[in-house]
Amino acid sequence: YACATWAPDGSMIAANTATLLHLVDPVTGTVREFSPCKPVGGVFAWSPDSSTVAWCHVDLDIVLTNVLGSPFKIVTLDVRTGQRQELTPARNGLGRPAWSPDGKRLAFTGYEGEDPMKGKPTLEIVDLATRKSVIYNDPVALTAQGNPTVSWSPDGRLVHYVRHDLKGRAWLVDAATGAKTEFKDLNWLSTFLPGGEWILSGVDGDIVLQHRDGKRRVALTETADQDFQARLLSR
Repeated sequence: YACATWAPDGSMIAANTATLLHLVDPVTGTVREFSPCKPVGGVFAWSPDSSTVAWCHVDLDIVLTNVLGSPFKIVTLDVRTGQRQELTPARNGLGRPAWSPDGKRLAFTGYEGEDPMKGKPTLEIVDLATRKSVIYNDPVALTAQGNPTVSWSPDGRLVHYVRHDLKGRAWLVDAATGAKTEFKDLNWLSTFLPGGEWILSGVDGDIVLQHRDGKRRVALTETADQDFQARLLSR
C-alpha cells in the first residue's frame, strides 16, 4: 500500500496499490477496491465529513506510452456509493486538491499552457454543488518544476497558496473576491492557528507568527527579525 491517508472521523483509510484505490476499515480489516486510481503527490484528500475522497489522478496510459497529452484530472469518489466524478477535464500541471472546511469547495493549482517551465501558475476553486470554478492567475512564471500547494484557513474565507521555486512566495487569496495578500517569506509548511487570524511559519530559519493581514509579525525564536519585533512591541 502507498499514500495511506486517514479519514477525519477515523472510520477508513484510503490507500493505493498500482492503479487501485483501497478503502480499508481499520477495525475489521475489510477492504473495498476501486479503479482506476493513481494519485499525484502521494496523498489523498478527505472531505471534512469523511464521505468523499479526492485526489489528482494521473493517466498512466499517457505517461507510460510517452504520448503527448494532458494526463492529470481532479477526481472525487463518494465512499458510500462508489460514485466517481471527474471535476476537471484532462490537462497538464494539476496539483493536489484541498477541501474547504465546510466541504463545499475544492482548491487546487495548475498552470497555463503545456510547458510547466514557461506557463504561469493558477489557483482554481471549484464549487462542488454547481461545478462552477473560479481561476486566479499568478503573474510570475515558474522557475522550477513543482506545483504550488494550497490549504484553507479554518473559517474557509482564505486559501493559502505557496510556490516552491526560486520565486518562492505565498499568497492568502480571498475565496469570494479573489483579493490577494502577498507574503514573500511565508514558507510551504505554514499552518493556520485554530482561530484563523495568525499563521505559524518558518522564516530564515526562525519560527514566527504572521498575521493574515500581512502587516503584523511576532518572532518566537531569538534570532528572528529583532528590529521588526521591537517596532511591533513599541506600537
